Amino acid sequence: MKYKKQKIQSNYAFIDSQNLNLGVRSQGWKLDWRKFRQYLRDKHKVGKAYLFIGYKTGKGFTQDCLNLFRVM
Repeated sequence: MKYKKQKIQSNYAFIDSQNLNLGVRSQGWKLDWRKFRQYLRDKHKVGKAYLFIGYKTGKGFTQDCLNLFRVM
């Protein structure tokens, strides 16, 4: 008896960082990026998430977020 290999379906997420941050802050919350990424993976089967951000010279918060999304 042969078994068919089941293809794992995954989704892509395209996230506008500015809108997400403004929406979260307007509610008085602070976004935990790691938990947010885990939520996307678990709830919506997101395999790849692309975060669109503004460019600012130097490293800091922006670079940390990019590294987090690359690793996960």
